[in-house]
Amino acid sequence: EILIGLVGSEMCKETEDKKFIIRPLRTIQDFVNESNKLDHCVKTYTKRCVEGTANIFGLRKIDEPDEPYFTVNISSDGRLIENHGLHNVLPTSEVKAFVDKWLKIVTKRLEKEPIDASEKEETKQNIRIGA
Repeated sequence: EILIGLVGSEMCKETEDKKFIIRPLRTIQDFVNESNKLDHCVKTYTKRCVEGTANIFGLRKIDEPDEPYFTVNISSDGRLIENHGLHNVLPTSEVKAFVDKWLKIVTKRLEKEPIDASEKEETKQNIRIGA
């Protein structure tokens, strides 16, 4: 399994409520599956994740935890960059509300555990892209 992104970070913990669950995409295969199911380009983001310029999460319906629903890209400081569903559709109000709530949790986690350059570098060294 090829891990990518900030895998050691508190930011990468799964979060759920009664309707949705969000978790990091961690392997090349996760990215390919997400792209294929939602018909968008997230599989091209693996290098950005390794470089620390993107952090990609898969949002799922709680009753379909393995079925891609929306893909969320956030910066390393917890800002929303993208939130897209099938064919890059924008999020529903329910999805937007969940992601907004989740981003507040992520921001609080990051305040407690800032991501520093050495952690990013260590993550990069442990990754084999395309293997």
